[in-house]
Amino acid sequence: MDANVIIDLFQCDKTILPRISRYAGQIAVATTIIEEIQCLALDDCRQLGMRLVEPTIDQVYSAIHKPKPLSFYDWLCYLLARQHQWICVSNDKALRKQCTSSHLAVMWEFEMLCLLVENGGLSREKCCDLFFCIKSNNPFFITDAVVTSALRRLENQS
Repeated sequence: MDANVIIDLFQCDKTILPRISRYAGQIAVATTIIEEIQCLALDDCRQLGMRLVEPTIDQVYSAIHKPKPLSFYDWLCYLLARQHQWICVSNDKALRKQCTSSHLAVMWEFEMLCLLVENGGLSREKCCDLFFCIKSNNPFFITDAVVTSALRRLENQS
């Protein structure tokens, strides 16, 4: 999981993180990515049920020397997801493009929240509240169109 998603969820409702691990799939995050997040410590991650992964020296070296537009942290997220064949959860367009071009599964944050509802780990109402909280915190990146699309997906569930 990319830092931007963890930050969104932690700021809006950190109790969602253990639910994701239980109902949608284990959250794995590089310890170095946690360093990027000011509001979260490694102990917080453990208490919230996240799997902390220590990147290898080779992965760190590779991420340092990879080209832009991805940051060091985004390259680490990509490299770990590719190595373990995990789904990369990110809202970052450059990281998503890298995953897609490498045929690595990638999921938007709101897709993951919809999956949580579909699997019985979250009510539709709470999910909608999260959509609007995340949009409020990130109005530039989370557009009205993104929220509308996610709300449509929730409405189409039986």
